[in-house]
Amino acid sequence: SIIEEGQGEWLAFLNSEIDYLFLLPQEFTDQALVNGKLKPNLAARGILHQELVRPNVAYTYFNMEDSVVGGYTPEKVALRRAISMAYNNDEAIRVLAHGRALPANGPIPPDIAGYDPKLNTNAQIYDPAAARALLEKYGYKDREGDGYRTTPEGKPLLLERWSSSTSLAREGDELWKKNMDAIGLKIVFKKDKLQELRKMSRLGKIPMRDEGWNADYPDAENFMQLLYSPNAGEANDARFNLPEFDKLFEAARRLPDSPERTKLFDRMTEIVIAYAPWRMRINIVEDTFAHPWVRYYVPHPMRAQGWAYMDIDEAARAKSK
Repeated sequence: SIIEEGQGEWLAFLNSEIDYLFLLPQEFTDQALVNGKLKPNLAARGILHQELVRPNVAYTYFNMEDSVVGGYTPEKVALRRAISMAYNNDEAIRVLAHGRALPANGPIPPDIAGYDPKLNTNAQIYDPAAARALLEKYGYKDREGDGYRTTPEGKPLLLERWSSSTSLAREGDELWKKNMDAIGLKIVFKKDKLQELRKMSRLGKIPMRDEGWNADYPDAENFMQLLYSPNAGEANDARFNLPEFDKLFEAARRLPDSPERTKLFDRMTEIVIAYAPWRMRINIVEDTFAHPWVRYYVPHPMRAQGWAYMDIDEAARAKSK
């Protein structure tokens, strides 16, 4: 069943209209869990809850070919880094994800070789004062006295962020608006259906949007390919194109799993943080639910299609109704 709004999906599960909820809509976390555990009223119904940190990363990408947020010159890099430092990721985890996420410190998620929990990601740490100072240094000033900055050339500066029309996306817009207002950047929001957003992303028509990736296979290459320039128009929504990054990626593909290969991924991570084609946000904690008549339910850390290995006790389901 394709249900676009989280409310409809959650209510359909509660009403036993669907047997299995692959991913709890984050806005209903407080109705389902308390301190990460299934609420007693749901446990009494025999509902099964499992928590899984599947190797994933969620991020906001910037279209590197966009005239406003794209580019590789120092002032363009400074703008993206300032935007990244102004985004309050801790508040996003608390308010939007209801605590069911970990802060992402790089493109590579936990449990994948190349992930470094001690990685220093200063360009991604929430620091609006530093963001304002960076913008001032590179000429993004409030020349009109209206509280909003212009480009270094004195032209109007307007950020454009695209998202879906769900209630959760609207909450995300509100946080972005508050964070950007705090550093004097004007931002507008445009909406469309998810499938249309992804089509537009592949065509390079969206300046800024949230996206994410679940591992297809347990290797850092699967995440770094999202920034490999030949993948622009496919998985590389940021259309990131940097020869040094591409050379490192190609070298890593030729090596077996080893400390030498991991060092290449470390350098690639440093490049991503330096140029800021992404604002790394979270590694999502996935909460999946199944009714008691679902049999053989075991979430897999890689394969999302767990339903292919489940069965339904039809008698038990009929009895519940």
